[in-house]
Amino acid sequence: MSNLNIENQYLKIKNLSYSYEKGKNTTQVLNNISFEIKKGEMVALVGPSGSGKSTLLNLIGLLEQLKLGEIFLNKELINPTSKLIRNNIRLNRIGFVFQFHRLLPEFSARENIAIPQMMTGLTKNLALKRSDELLEMMDLINRKNNRPGELSGGEQQRVAIARSLANAPSILLADEPTGNLDSQTALVVINQLRKIVSQTKLTCLIVTHNIEIANLMDRKLKLDQRSIIEQ
Repeated sequence: MSNLNIENQYLKIKNLSYSYEKGKNTTQVLNNISFEIKKGEMVALVGPSGSGKSTLLNLIGLLEQLKLGEIFLNKELINPTSKLIRNNIRLNRIGFVFQFHRLLPEFSARENIAIPQMMTGLTKNLALKRSDELLEMMDLINRKNNRPGELSGGEQQRVAIARSLANAPSILLADEPTGNLDSQTALVVINQLRKIVSQTKLTCLIVTHNIEIANLMDRKLKLDQRSIIEQ
């Protein structure tokens, strides 16, 4: 694996292991994983189904409690920390996009994007203004007042990406963000994301089974046999 210049490191995973217990049995999912991603880099995480890709993403995103290993964000150790601090890091520094958009059906596109901003204390007017800016970036400003049920699958996922960027995170984690889209729509969504990453120097780690999309990234990491292999 290439060693990145420490000044360029943004995400650093060091000696991360994870297992879960079911009854008397313990299953190891990840074993002594280490890798680095630099600021502004888009990296694909690929590997067989069940290899632990989503688990790894959830650990990096602090959605799961890490017991063994260290996660650094901009050279700052972000685990282990208290639940309150983890929640604050997730809200302000990490954007997350899921395979299913998880938009709130009773709110419009701009309101869905405004809600996480208002959770940080931003006023509704400022949050809606920021929402409109993000929808403009995603070429969806003309759909800002539509609810999720009135949007296509690709539009819903682009709103979900805009929502993940609402609090100006420094890293974006995406778990199969195009998994429910046809190939043409998937490319539209990913190219939109690539444009935003290029403009903002956002660090991005994307789990995908789609080799075509993985090949559009700056690098590929393969998770197999509980370990990471640089592609």
